[in-house]
Amino acid sequence: EKAISAASVSSDQFAELRGVFRNQIDDLYSDVEKALPDILDKGNQQLAEELDTDLAIELGGLVPLPIHLDTESAVAHSMFMTVGGTVDGADLGTDVLAATALFVHVKDKVLFLYVYGQKAELEWTQEAAQNLASDIIAANSPAGAEKPVVERSDPVGIDWGRVLEKALIGALVGAFIVALSFLFARRKKQ
Repeated sequence: EKAISAASVSSDQFAELRGVFRNQIDDLYSDVEKALPDILDKGNQQLAEELDTDLAIELGGLVPLPIHLDTESAVAHSMFMTVGGTVDGADLGTDVLAATALFVHVKDKVLFLYVYGQKAELEWTQEAAQNLASDIIAANSPAGAEKPVVERSDPVGIDWGRVLEKALIGALVGAFIVALSFLFARRKKQ
């Protein structure tokens, strides 16, 4: 099976990804929430072993928000998630994170990027993602051209639903790390 990182993605295929994302966002989140317990168990076990401590980070309460950026070259949406945890039996409390997932199409590749913040920073995560998209597209566009030069694609179809599900799982793995840092920062302040 060809890895998605090696696949060439045309503008038409990226348009297909955007359509799948728009039309299946709720189903994608439902599937990801079902996979979340296993992801958290593995992450907690690995970190507990590496840090030699009893660690339990929890993620849940995923709330997808509507897509707020949808162009020929980029699509983004945000979400809220509840995070909490314990370290050696000490409760670190719970918090709500805001995250924005950004998918950018440049030079026949799709980049999956994530911006995280506190719940009150939702707008900031959205603006940062939009700025990232603009900067990446500008840095990768040929001078004076509106469309990317590369327009080839691989003849094999791509299961965008599966790709997006894996990208959202990637966002949650990142959120796991962000949650850990937020919760430890809060613990230090107490």
